[in-house]
Amino acid sequence: MKFAEYYHLSTGWNGTDFTGPKEPIPMCGSDGVLYLDGRLSLPNLQNVAAAHAKQLNEQLGKGIVGYRICAGPRLTQSYPLSEYVSISTGT
Repeated sequence: MKFAEYYHLSTGWNGTDFTGPKEPIPMCGSDGVLYLDGRLSLPNLQNVAAAHAKQLNEQLGKGIVGYRICAGPRLTQSYPLSEYVSISTGT
């Protein structure tokens, strides 16, 4: 199984207030994962994941800032196939 794991920014909570750094963290729920066609190459998997993230951001305002392509027999036993990719800069 191959999937994209999406990230959004943390709240910046530092234990006292919300002035801490806002860092990318994995999203929770069904919008945080996109199951992908395992026959595709890594660049094509990344194209599909980026297009889906853009669609979610434009239509639903999800605030996705990046993603990572992963694989494994199940979500809890997965490993990364790619590094974290920022949606805004593509790096």
